Amino acid sequence: MLTLTAISVDRLLALLLSLRYRQAVTLRQVRLLVVSFWLSSFAFLYRDLSIGIMYINMLLCIGTSTFCYIKIILHLTIIKRKFKNQTEEELQWT
Repeated sequence: MLTLTAISVDRLLALLLSLRYRQAVTLRQVRLLVVSFWLSSFAFLYRDLSIGIMYINMLLCIGTSTFCYIKIILHLTIIKRKFKNQTEEELQWT
């Protein structure tokens, strides 16, 4: 679940940042994220804590992924409209 959420956040950042993506998302940040995923998985070793943490984790992951994909869809819709309007204007001039 954490991996899918990380992928959706990564896609959103790549879309919104475009050329600045490589500067904003560094290898060091990705490594820290992976280590934090590993450390958070150790919380599941304790049975009493694991059920509560699992539900909170699932809700946060689902919420974050949903937010990211809604933003991606809205952003792509805006880009599509701009492109369509631009091509229509170019066709009128020819």
